[in-house]
Amino acid sequence: MTVPFIIGHRGAKALAPENTLLGFKRAAICGVTCVEFDVKLSKDNIPFLLHDDTVDRTTDGTGLAKEMTWAELQELDAGSWMGTQFAGERLPSFEDTLKLCAPLGLAINIELKPCPDRDQETTEIVLDVAKKFWPTTAPAPLISSFERESLRHAQRLAPDWARGYLLESNLPNDWKEFAEEIDAATLNINQAGQTESSLADLKSLGKPLLAYTCNDYKHGLFLKQHGVSAIFTDNPLLFADQL
Repeated sequence: MTVPFIIGHRGAKALAPENTLLGFKRAAICGVTCVEFDVKLSKDNIPFLLHDDTVDRTTDGTGLAKEMTWAELQELDAGSWMGTQFAGERLPSFEDTLKLCAPLGLAINIELKPCPDRDQETTEIVLDVAKKFWPTTAPAPLISSFERESLRHAQRLAPDWARGYLLESNLPNDWKEFAEEIDAATLNINQAGQTESSLADLKSLGKPLLAYTCNDYKHGLFLKQHGVSAIFTDNPLLFADQL
């Protein structure tokens, strides 16, 4: 698959609250053509954008996201934590995110971020909504996850959509076998600590490498020079000449 070198991480996380509609708008203004975001389910099975299991870090609320209804989640302020100028920004639904990104010309990397023990239902509902609201004329989404069961379900439910296997720095012994099992289109790797040797090993499968989360221009160029196809960054302005 073809991806741009710069992918906006959770929108443009350094410039606007992460995983918000404002963040995607800011990314587009910067010239970004692809964004990544995290999707999970509310208590009443509405897919929405949030990275953590709790709402504590990025909203004015507290508690587990899986225990909150969509109506309760919509009441939270998801912007004030980053600055008073972002007050009133809300957690976006996945549906509204799709309806915003497509007209902005943003390709999307959907990271499945299920709450504990909700892998299958999260994957099923998220993919169902994506099939309904993501235009067939737009590039097909990249579906990624750290959760193996989510990727297995994605392969079964949307075999024609590319899957990105998210990997931590400490690779599991069977990472190559699992990548082949799910026919991963990309390996989404941690950029930290990567060397020419480690990147060569990762490239041995012949799959594009997408590195998260790079906010250092020099290191970003190092990654590019050694075969990384794309980097996720919080601040696209750092890489303006690479857009």
